[in-house]
Amino acid sequence: MESPVSGPPAKPIGVLQSLVLGFENIASQPILLIPPLLLDLLIWLGPRLTIPAIFEELGSLITMPTGSEPALIEQVNFMRATIQELSHRVNLVSIVSSLPVGLPSLISSKQTIDTPFGAGKEIELISPFIIVLTILLMLVVGQALGAQYHIWIAQQIAPAGKKITNRWLTIRRMIFFALLVMVLSIMVGLGFSLFALLFAILLPLLGFMVGFLGFSFVFWAFVYLIFTPHGIIRYRLGVIRAMTESTTLVRLNLLPVVGFLSLAYGIAWLTNQVWFLPDEKTWFILLAIAGHAFISTTLLAGSYAFYQDRRDLLFPLQEVIAETGGNGQDAMRVPDKGGKT
Repeated sequence: MESPVSGPPAKPIGVLQSLVLGFENIASQPILLIPPLLLDLLIWLGPRLTIPAIFEELGSLITMPTGSEPALIEQVNFMRATIQELSHRVNLVSIVSSLPVGLPSLISSKQTIDTPFGAGKEIELISPFIIVLTILLMLVVGQALGAQYHIWIAQQIAPAGKKITNRWLTIRRMIFFALLVMVLSIMVGLGFSLFALLFAILLPLLGFMVGFLGFSFVFWAFVYLIFTPHGIIRYRLGVIRAMTESTTLVRLNLLPVVGFLSLAYGIAWLTNQVWFLPDEKTWFILLAIAGHAFISTTLLAGSYAFYQDRRDLLFPLQEVIAETGGNGQDAMRVPDKGGKT
């Protein structure tokens, strides 16, 4: 009986080629830079939503026992000063840029206060109910805008004539996924923190090991689920199926995926050292905002090119193998640029 697959699967594009494709697509459509540019301008020049009362309450919890060492007193004073500084810098509007698909933003990382026109307007939120409602609203708005932004990027990377449809369904799924990630992150973080604290009481080294285990779990969960938004947006998958496909794709392409993520993170980190140089009081920061928007959008487009090419090779072959009863894992493994599996 002949195999329906006449030859070895085509080689997927490599890491560098993915980034080059991302660069070419964004350079040909600079209009895609407008959403992150507008968000940065809004966070920088618009009113800031701050919660100083929360930080003041947090600072009041830091106390020193009577007769403390001068070094301890200095550390506590430093912590209080840092919290006081953050109380006016943290801007809830920046949540619009939060993961998993928030719009990229340079100003949300800088947490600016000053502008060329002087200190920006500050709106203090005091009511806990209003604070929680604002955070949820910014999260939903951010994921909705980010999902639309990803749709435009995915459409640019998709083959000619391939139309991404069901826009509102995709946005709803992304909002649900973002809320799911937030809830699970809180549960996992609190769980590991509690266990680390309990074990640290018995043995500090054991507490450190539990904390390291928790960090490792979160890190690898992030890596294996990194392409979940891509599946939801590019292929209109449900949340669970997108998570499953992302896990499978990463498992069978672990080294290329880690290579792509490492290179993308390295490029983002190195360029951010340049974008952070201009003072927030000068208009030179506009150049940094534009540069950050271009690099971030290029890396995002590159990730869609990387994912799309490997997904299109992997899952159609998976369906053929399932139908013929072949050995799934070895046959599904996608060779990298050098042809190795």
